[in-house]
Amino acid sequence: MMRHMTLFLILILLLGIQACQVSCNGISEGNTLVEGYRLNYVGEIELNEAYSHDSLELSGGIAGIELNGVAEQHARVLVKYKEYEPSDAIISFSEGKIKTESKSGKPVLLTSVSGTIPNNLKLNVESGTGTIKIANMQRSAGLKVGSGTGKVDLRNIQSKDISLDTGTGSVNLENCVAVRAEINTGTGSIKLKDSYIESAMVESGTGSLYLKDSTIVQHEFSSGTGKIHQEGEYRAIK
Repeated sequence: MMRHMTLFLILILLLGIQACQVSCNGISEGNTLVEGYRLNYVGEIELNEAYSHDSLELSGGIAGIELNGVAEQHARVLVKYKEYEPSDAIISFSEGKIKTESKSGKPVLLTSVSGTIPNNLKLNVESGTGTIKIANMQRSAGLKVGSGTGKVDLRNIQSKDISLDTGTGSVNLENCVAVRAEINTGTGSIKLKDSYIESAMVESGTGSLYLKDSTIVQHEFSSGTGKIHQEGEYRAIK
């Protein structure tokens, strides 16, 4: 419940950010207000380097996030953002995080993060409104995802723990294997396809749980109006 409240507070803050279209010359066609500052300029940077940490934490604001796991210990991520003035933003990998700061001390707003990362990282990813897509994390120690309104899509994941928390966004897991999973949604549906989970705790306000050719060995499902829908192979032992 506390996590849902946190996500909704993030959404309330994001309502103060005005939507805008971006031109290709680095200047926004509209105004974006963050903490009272107008971020009129857009930019992008590629972070391309050997990655030595065992985890990655990313808070994306309104950013769409798309990360793909690879076998090498190298990260190559394209970050798009809005800034107060040209060349103001400083974005880097720092102590297991994608860190944003600026020369002027004004805010930096991430709008998109995409690329490849080592497939054994422990991930903690959060976005207020953007869609989150994570794939091919085959040796992850843990995966934690928080989303306000954006959808969460996980594919080809093998992780000891999976924790997903969304406000209104739906959750989709395909070809995923986990020892433990905790999935919480406000109104979004939850779909599992070709997946196997040893122990799952699923909670949804109004969304339903759909399973296709998937197995949950031990499960606890709580929903206000949603139901469990089964198709194909399924096994549940309380």
